[in-house]
Amino acid sequence: MESGSIILAFGPTVAAGLLLIDAPHLIIIVVSSIFCFLSSQLLAALIWLAFMPLTNSRVFYVTMYVFVLEGFRYGFFVLYKLSEDNFVVKIPHGTVYPLRDLSSSIVAGYGFGLARVYTFHRMILRHSLDKATLYPSQCERVSSFNLIACSALCTQVVHAILMPIAFDGYRKNLKIQIACVVGLHCALEYTSMLTDLRDGCVASLSMFVGVVLIAGITLLWVSIQKGGHRRYKPYPYDGNRGVADSQPAMEDLRL
Repeated sequence: MESGSIILAFGPTVAAGLLLIDAPHLIIIVVSSIFCFLSSQLLAALIWLAFMPLTNSRVFYVTMYVFVLEGFRYGFFVLYKLSEDNFVVKIPHGTVYPLRDLSSSIVAGYGFGLARVYTFHRMILRHSLDKATLYPSQCERVSSFNLIACSALCTQVVHAILMPIAFDGYRKNLKIQIACVVGLHCALEYTSMLTDLRDGCVASLSMFVGVVLIAGITLLWVSIQKGGHRRYKPYPYDGNRGVADSQPAMEDLRL
């Protein structure tokens, strides 16, 4: 029995989810992002069925999957941008449940990562509660349960990091930054292919950690750039006139 694998894969996710209990607007974003991810999986599956008679290249399908998901990531941002100004609840002294790009993008990435892990890894991880331990023939150093648990954890972390980078790139129309998101996502998915090689599991674990570190450094670099995301701030209230402005003021906020 390797119940620790499930704790490693889903423990941080459950803990993070508990922090959202008092933030209904973020819960809506998480649910919306999960729906968006699952929709991308449906389209990717249809494309896979269409191209299956033509090619069996795994690299092609992984690349196609990444670009489909990145397209839906951008679509999610577009919908978020259209709805952010109408979502907040306005009160005389400010706003209730303001949408900020940083918190919104992190929880959206959390939803993407959670849906990714649940749809791809849950069938194997649930067997980690059985009495036996599974070791793949091409890698006898690390059990399949531990390998998939580490992969699941890194996948969730990377998606939570990529979404703020993508939001900032979409908001400012920074093509290089958007390309970095696509490149890091490709690196994450290609890393999982190393497990098919002899003793590739050890290399894949190192690569997963490397992708997480590179993504984290990229997010740090983005966060220190000038300008930033928009956020709602409390706006003046005049007892005689009521709310001074019909719309909340906006200010730049660093990532």
